[in-house]
Amino acid sequence: MNTVFDSISSQFPKIIGDKFLDIMSVDDLLEIRSVSLSESPEKETCRPIIQRSEDEARKSFSEIITENSIINIGVYTTDSSPRVIGKITFFDYNPRNRSCELGYYLNPAYRGQGIMKSAASILVPMLFDKGINKIYAQTGGFNEASIRLLEGLGFSKDAVLREHHELGSVLYDDYIFSILKSDWVAAN
Repeated sequence: MNTVFDSISSQFPKIIGDKFLDIMSVDDLLEIRSVSLSESPEKETCRPIIQRSEDEARKSFSEIITENSIINIGVYTTDSSPRVIGKITFFDYNPRNRSCELGYYLNPAYRGQGIMKSAASILVPMLFDKGINKIYAQTGGFNEASIRLLEGLGFSKDAVLREHHELGSVLYDDYIFSILKSDWVAAN
């Protein structure tokens, strides 16, 4: 089954300033995994954390990159030896209501430079141009940088999931944000 994600895969790589975006390989996903594991994975998601060996993660990522309802787009440096520094994932594609969820991660050494906003600003309209009507994201109420990113992209806060995200034995609210194609078109 072809999806909207299949139709945008051929449009990469894309240059964004001194970085570029491209479809991720299994090795790239493993690299980002190793960086994110050095932080607190519980901060990134409210979902259960599945502990996997590198071999198990490799097998899982191999399956994910062939899944047609998920697309992982890497953010790479453009220096003499390019390396992956982040990822943007669109997943839970629903062809019936033409929606998908957005997830993202950036190596802490590169945060606060507008890299993720630049990357998402390229990807969001690509999806809208291919038939997506709504992109949504979920983030912890404690994650101020993520909230600023989503609001800066024009996402609206749709809902609060009260005490939904456990972090450090404390339950925090999670927020659901979304942007519609009509919102994007009106703002841009």
